[in-house]
Amino acid sequence: MFGDDVFERLVARKHLTNEEADAVAQFHSLANAYKSPNNDDYDVEAILADHKWHEVVKAAQDAAQQLLRLLKTPEEKDALTLPLQWNELEKGGWKAEFPRSP
Repeated sequence: MFGDDVFERLVARKHLTNEEADAVAQFHSLANAYKSPNNDDYDVEAILADHKWHEVVKAAQDAAQQLLRLLKTPEEKDALTLPLQWNELEKGGWKAEFPRSP
């Protein structure tokens, strides 16, 4: 998914703080290392039953909670907590937009 230095680059470019990078590091490490059962990424039932997948999901939930404490603007918090709004384009394809708070 991501190379080892992606967070260093994002921090250097001021797109991410060190604290934000630390908050998601364990999740990204587990997600990058995850291999679906029998290497079948389409076997949804096996993946959902896989205890290693449950570890990835738990790490994602923990990372999100840590990020919520670190984020400062409502827009950042909305981007983390609200689903993307998908719109079909006239010439085909889809475009995702960050939601706005109600």
